[in-house]
Amino acid sequence: GSLKNGQSLYGIDKDVLRSVRPDVIFTQSLCDVCAVSYPVVLDTCAKLLGGGPPPSGSATPGSADVNVSGDSCGVLPSNGSVLNPRVISMEPENLDDCLKTFHVAAMALNQPGLMAKAENVTSSIQQGLNSIREAVKGRPRPRVAFIEWHDPIFCGGHWIVDMVDIAGGS
Repeated sequence: GSLKNGQSLYGIDKDVLRSVRPDVIFTQSLCDVCAVSYPVVLDTCAKLLGGGPPPSGSATPGSADVNVSGDSCGVLPSNGSVLNPRVISMEPENLDDCLKTFHVAAMALNQPGLMAKAENVTSSIQQGLNSIREAVKGRPRPRVAFIEWHDPIFCGGHWIVDMVDIAGGS
């Protein structure tokens, strides 16, 4: 019902958002069933401020290849001071894009040494994936069906296809 009526399946606790006082909010707009939708996040930020929706569509520098969009929205905490968190939506479409999101997050948080940590993490993951590729090399490739939803049946896509392939499935 909710999605058919144009509503999100999830909500945001506005009091918690005010109390957390975020500088950055990460979300996604790839799937409205997986998490709070990007428009709901932006709308909630705008409502906390009491104004209209913030401008949208500005790209986060250096991350367009990961399909990331970013906006700022003013949030008015209960003490009256204005917050202006960056809202960054990440929509990885494949496993490589998933790995790039570590770098996007590190860049957004702009903390010393975080980009190097992101590189270390993604490099370690790549090494693990390569080990899996080697372990299944030359073996029979079982046919795999990855079902994400039951009614209607919805097959997994995006990075799931890459994961099945790396694990030796077809």
